Amino acid sequence: MSIESPTRPVPHPQADTMPVTQKAFGFCRPLLHHAPSPLSALVVQLMGLAGWVSRPVNHRLYWRFCRFLGQVLSAVSGSKTADLCDVRLSPDCVMTLQLTDPYWSRVASSGYDYEPELYSVFARLSTEPFTFIDCGANYGYWSILLSSQAFGAHPTLAVEASPDTVRWLRRNAGLNGDRFGIVHQAIASQSGQWVVMDAASGHAGAHIVSAQPDQAGATQEGVTTITLDEVFTHCLPQHFGSDTLPERVVVKLDVEGQEIPALKGATALFERDMLLVYEDHGKDVRHEVTRFILEELGLNVYYAHPDGRLEPITDLKALDRIKTRLTVGYNFMACRSGTHFDVLLQQG
Repeated sequence: MSIESPTRPVPHPQADTMPVTQKAFGFCRPLLHHAPSPLSALVVQLMGLAGWVSRPVNHRLYWRFCRFLGQVLSAVSGSKTADLCDVRLSPDCVMTLQLTDPYWSRVASSGYDYEPELYSVFARLSTEPFTFIDCGANYGYWSILLSSQAFGAHPTLAVEASPDTVRWLRRNAGLNGDRFGIVHQAIASQSGQWVVMDAASGHAGAHIVSAQPDQAGATQEGVTTITLDEVFTHCLPQHFGSDTLPERVVVKLDVEGQEIPALKGATALFERDMLLVYEDHGKDVRHEVTRFILEELGLNVYYAHPDGRLEPITDLKALDRIKTRLTVGYNFMACRSGTHFDVLLQQG
């Protein structure tokens, strides 16, 4: 089991007086913190401009433009580190981006809002005490923010299965004082199994493909599994100590098609006051994840609109209306009826 413990965060001098609001951060408007060369800085500026220009049309073609700029940078510079850039997401949050990676390089633009619906929800919960478990943490965007002083300095554990992606996650943890812990395992219904991760489609689409490590190809690497219950009962106390953890838990689950197996391994967690933030992808026309949560787990489900509104979901027909794009993942919230989180979500 690969577990890396955080150190105590160093508060930013402005953090305690700056509330988490759209006005304060403007949806986490990033600022260029470091670029390795003037060319890299120019690419960031062009991406920033393109983010604003494409904003009125919902950033159509923006991903492709960022990819094009990254390709030009790679071809012209000839350096392996020319594409690395650090951006400041908020007063005490810094994140390394690869400018050749359009999934994350878009974040370098102050005109681009990454998952604004989640930003609104987490900003609303910033004063609530809870532990944050970030499953499928990727490069650590939400782990960085939720562990920051401005977002409440929540005890945060980032879980990432992809061996290549976890290297970037560690880098970003280090840039932020190692204030959140890292678990390098795959969330599943059972712990201790060996599985193979396929990252051929990139870090955003890395997923489990096989339980046979000897079948791994060039883009595949092995990792062991762990349940959400074990993350909570074993990994969190090992990182933070059991006496200091808040009673409430927020779990963000984005594990590329393994959501239902992951939820089957969270029996004990569902007995707590837990808020589940999960993705139901547009390509799943049967809405299997939400179907499982509504029909098998019996949780209350809410859809987070990009403008911050929360819509209660009582049947799957609503998802036919909401999920209109096959290439987009849609964020939902779920919790047990009558819990503190349920009361908060019902308010808006």
